[in-house]
Amino acid sequence: MSFSNTDYTNVAYNNMIQARRLPQSIVDRLFDDAHDVWKLLYYPQSTVGKPNVPDNIKADMIASTATGDLSNYQVFFELFNTDSTVSADAQLRLAVLEIKPVNRTNVVVTVVVQCIVNNKATVVSTDTVAVENKAFAIAQEVVKSLNGTELIGLKGALWLDMSQDRGTGIRKVSYSDNFSGYEIVFGAYI
Repeated sequence: MSFSNTDYTNVAYNNMIQARRLPQSIVDRLFDDAHDVWKLLYYPQSTVGKPNVPDNIKADMIASTATGDLSNYQVFFELFNTDSTVSADAQLRLAVLEIKPVNRTNVVVTVVVQCIVNNKATVVSTDTVAVENKAFAIAQEVVKSLNGTELIGLKGALWLDMSQDRGTGIRKVSYSDNFSGYEIVFGAYI
């Protein structure tokens, strides 16, 4: 069998398309399996005894555009910046952070998930802890849902593992005078 240059390129080199799809795959996974993440985003002060957020409300919380009035959304496919003014007390933002080719077919991609809260709404009561930092609670629930999860298109699981990539982990961040939270950097092979 003979290959054209186009066939050989498609077989022998990683086109990194899965990096483009990864943020949406993560939101899809959280949508289906991370009920406590959505409760923490939706309910302002306490999630104790609260019902799961219905799918139609979760869908309305996800920004499907990057223009116009974004004040009613809480999940974004872009990282926080100085123009990120929204009325939501809690936000989840995610984007591909870095793409590092290991060789021509294997690529390590890192994706950051920002768990952001308004500095005037940093405390929450949950079924797990009576009084806790809301941003850290969101971050822990994201980790619980995603760490070690195999998503479509990945060559293995999404991970927090410094032995695989020293850039992965969780850190506290001050985003502005009004917002702070935690960033989670996951890694994966695509």
